Amino acid sequence: DPLAAETLSDAVHTSRQAGVGGAMRDAARHVEENQIGQAAEQHREIGESLQEMLDVLSNRRENELERLVAKLREAEQQLEKIEKEHEGLRKRLEKAAQIEDEDERRRELERLTRRQQELQEEAERFARHLKRLQADQAGQSTARAGASMGQAGEQGSQGDAGGAAEGARQAERDLEDAQQQLAQARQQAEMDLAVEQLRRIQDELTALRD
Repeated sequence: DPLAAETLSDAVHTSRQAGVGGAMRDAARHVEENQIGQAAEQHREIGESLQEMLDVLSNRRENELERLVAKLREAEQQLEKIEKEHEGLRKRLEKAAQIEDEDERRRELERLTRRQQELQEEAERFARHLKRLQADQAGQSTARAGASMGQAGEQGSQGDAGGAAEGARQAERDLEDAQQQLAQARQQAEMDLAVEQLRRIQDELTALRD
């Protein structure tokens, strides 16, 4: 789980930044040299550093959800960018279908088909990214959009501007589905995060009363 790995990495970073290992060695040396006051101060600092690390780990689920929400919001922006680029491509394909001159139409289709293939590869990569973010439905719809783009590219390479435009329209519908599903995944993650934050606040209030 990449999100859990990031949380553990944060805890390790906190420990390293605080120099816990070195502080423990220094404390042991002070004890050996009978420098009790310095050793006591060192132990206090070690305790504070370890508590910080424990705080990171105890809020692990909340930290993971915060990262997930941020990544899903970023993914929504990326998907919107793909969708807008593909919408522009679909409109150009529809215009290409209206070109009467056969050579000119073929050249335009070749150019648009290359761009269609680039967008297909981008959509397929993005679909895998969404699955890693646990947005499975949005990932599946984006993968379908990539497949539709592939079909549109095949039609375009065969000189069928109308077929290429229809394939692009289907890809556009798939991307719209993915956008809605991704928004739902982000909203669910936000609700899960709110629950975790409330739980933490309740625990802190309980600890204060005790």
